[in-house]
Amino acid sequence: MKEWKLALPLHAEFRTLPMLFYVPPLLPVMAKTGDGVYDSSNEELFSPIEKARLPMEYLARLFSAGNVEPVRLALKKQYAIRLFKRMETVGDMDPAVVKQALAEVGCSEAEAEQIYRLTSLPTVDDRYVIPPMHREEAMQMLNDDVLADKGEAGFGFREAPARGA
Repeated sequence: MKEWKLALPLHAEFRTLPMLFYVPPLLPVMAKTGDGVYDSSNEELFSPIEKARLPMEYLARLFSAGNVEPVRLALKKQYAIRLFKRMETVGDMDPAVVKQALAEVGCSEAEAEQIYRLTSLPTVDDRYVIPPMHREEAMQMLNDDVLADKGEAGFGFREAPARGA
């Protein structure tokens, strides 16, 4: 996600190394209801990101310390991938428009397919990266000398910690 410049760190202004990254959402467009009709005031099937309900500046303050360009690039890339997949599956999008949208964000068709697969069809293991448990605690159950185990890591056989007395 960082390689494709889709994931943005939360609160970049704190000047710490980010450990949590967010992919900004493609939001619905501004619309109104009146006389029982939902009017999106947009003629296109997919509206441009500039007409989203949340202002771009708000998302920029949230994700990039007020810098609008990284957020705009991430949203435009998602928009281009949405157009690409619509062209591929339904076939009602103009290929020239889709190629131009992909070129604007510097994305190839193969990369767009990879991004789609990772963002739309991931397994639970792909979606959540959970750090491993503390191995030193398990080693301390086996042996009181944890520092010796750290110095000898990789030698000998692995032994699972025994539970109970």
